[in-house]
Amino acid sequence: AQAVVRAAILDEDPRVAQAACTITSLQRDGQALSNLKQQLSSTSLHVRRAALEACGRLAIEDPSISNLIAQAVNGVAVDRALQHTATYA
Repeated sequence: AQAVVRAAILDEDPRVAQAACTITSLQRDGQALSNLKQQLSSTSLHVRRAALEACGRLAIEDPSISNLIAQAVNGVAVDRALQHTATYA
């Protein structure tokens, strides 16, 4: 089942991708990291926020994610939800 969720992270439908990122965040699935990294530059801020949250939960296991979290908010117009997620990720 986790393999299906990992694949869904990259789904073209932002609703599916966001849900998959949220599930991955709750499961703390470290094997999904490469897909999550790709979504940190998503055009959908909702997907990007969910991917940030998941990466933040995985940062305990992989400290290198911190740089990716910082990069995800660079160049984004003021989006308080995204900034909040990045701050606490």
